[in-house]
Amino acid sequence: MTPYGSPDDDVAIIQVASIHLHPGFYREPKGQGSVNDIALLKLSRSLEFTMRRQKIRIPDYFPGWGHPGLTLDIAGWGQLAHNKLVSEDLRMYQAKDLPFRACFFNLAKNVTGICYEGPTNVGPCLGDSGAAVATRWNAQWVQVGVHIIGRPNCDYSLWSHAIGMDASQNCGFIEDTIGEPMCISLGKK
Repeated sequence: MTPYGSPDDDVAIIQVASIHLHPGFYREPKGQGSVNDIALLKLSRSLEFTMRRQKIRIPDYFPGWGHPGLTLDIAGWGQLAHNKLVSEDLRMYQAKDLPFRACFFNLAKNVTGICYEGPTNVGPCLGDSGAAVATRWNAQWVQVGVHIIGRPNCDYSLWSHAIGMDASQNCGFIEDTIGEPMCISLGKK
């Protein structure tokens, strides 16, 4: 992952008031992944939106999968490399959408998987699981996925694919937790 932006007056530091784990979160034995690996952070005060800090919505269905040129942004605070510390700065990885069959990972049967590929030697690392997978679609930011699995030992030297789950699977959890509609319709299923 590469640093996103640079420190300036647009940076907001806000305390977390509470953490809400997905009620169906489950970690597989022996580090073989997890299910429903997502949490919501309630901030102690409202975040002010700017040109660089914008609201993101979750589509109940994303019609853009397989669209030529679809670019995905994955942002997280995971490890900087295998056996390294986690990042203190939010970092971003830019990837392109791939057909799911291009990824060879096995997922739980109830997970709708997404597959993406970025540049060689760059990618999500340990601690980035649960990171948002976002894109701009029709002039708005939408979260289309949640990162699940990258390469073992963060080694993207030969194989730069990673996988996530379709974010629409979290609509119920998110809306129940925050008490307001967050998922939007972008088209017919």
